[in-house]
Amino acid sequence: MALKSFVEVHPDSHFPIQNLPYGVFKPEPDSEPRPGVAIGDYVLDLSVIASAGLFDGPYLRNSDCFTQPNLNKFSGLGRPAWKEARTTLQKLLSATEPILRDNESLREKALVPM
Repeated sequence: MALKSFVEVHPDSHFPIQNLPYGVFKPEPDSEPRPGVAIGDYVLDLSVIASAGLFDGPYLRNSDCFTQPNLNKFSGLGRPAWKEARTTLQKLLSATEPILRDNESLREKALVPM
């Protein structure tokens, strides 16, 4: 069965759950830059996900890499941390996972319209 997200993603989108590109964005013009991933027409704010304690694997549990204004620290953690992050993000965005899908308050903070 194909991985499906609870976030509505247009079939022609370059950013389905299978392709979550990292980037740095500002939720508001005067806010600090922060790491995120694109999903459909949204950016998932990784600082919000990290602050909620949802990166709970061995490489990212105690890391502040997603509260930085760039991706340098995350990039420096290497392939095991990247894989852990991707697995966590795909799980959180999955249609079958209630943690983010069913938490309206967290979802509103974490999913920023592009």
